[in-house]
Amino acid sequence: MYIKHNEDNARGELNDKRFKQMSADYENEQTELEIKNAEMQAELDAFNADSENVESFIGLVKKYTEFEELTVPMLNEFVHKIVVHKAVKNEWLERTQMVDIIFNFIGEFKVPVVETEPTPEEIEALEKRRAKLRKQREANERYNAKQKAKREQEAESTA
Repeated sequence: MYIKHNEDNARGELNDKRFKQMSADYENEQTELEIKNAEMQAELDAFNADSENVESFIGLVKKYTEFEELTVPMLNEFVHKIVVHKAVKNEWLERTQMVDIIFNFIGEFKVPVVETEPTPEEIEALEKRRAKLRKQREANERYNAKQKAKREQEAESTA
């Protein structure tokens, strides 16, 4: 198409201004197609790399389908790294801690979390635990107040 327009321009059937505009359009389209081609090639390369990684991981899993004991060398073959996050307490004063496991070949694997509502029995047990913790906290505060008063009294008697 470009060659035909070039010939039309040479014969005078296509003016120079129109030819330059069409040439610029072709150049822009060519640049866009080259960029798109590079992006698609990168996606294809990433897909192929992922496929190879999955195949390697499946081979590793097949290697250890039957074992009696989980050993350190086995873990080293499967796990790239483990990230342990800071512990937090939820509204029920339960301590939870996030742990990320990054596997060799496949990266991080997130276990789906299923949120469930606590049963009435669980709520009752948690309320009892809260009450017990509250009583312990109050007892600790009373003890600390007594100790502080005792220290103050000793300081006054020595002064």
